[in-house]
Amino acid sequence: MGWLKKLGLGPQDAAEAVMDVAEGTADIVERWKPSEKAKHDMREDSLEHEAKHTQEAREYDPRTTGTNVFSEWINVTVDALNRLIRPGCAILLIGGTFGLWDLAVTTTDPVVLGWTEAVVGFYFGVRAVTQDIPRLLEAIKKLRKSNGSER
Repeated sequence: MGWLKKLGLGPQDAAEAVMDVAEGTADIVERWKPSEKAKHDMREDSLEHEAKHTQEAREYDPRTTGTNVFSEWINVTVDALNRLIRPGCAILLIGGTFGLWDLAVTTTDPVVLGWTEAVVGFYFGVRAVTQDIPRLLEAIKKLRKSNGSER
């Protein structure tokens, strides 16, 4: 211990330094390989955060309010029109693709088909558009052939 005294460190200082190193090592080990209790605490923390954010999302009210009846009416009208854009485009594109009305093109334009696929994919999922619906149509064709009622 003579050399520790020359450095100005006594037994108490040496013990504290060793404990600091041990605690730092324990922290590193706990971060990389947490104990079961720490894992449980992390899961509970995560569930609390999810519940809090879910509640905040449920309480979210995107309506805008005005300062008088006129501005309130304007805000409600603008909000309604903003919310009708996506369904309106979807109805226009899907109806035009299936021939319910004319989209002012003489053939089924690839651009219109691309947009229709994107809109339908947005609403029903890309998997439904690219895999499930084609498989359904193929199965229906096979059923018609097996029944002898193909048109």
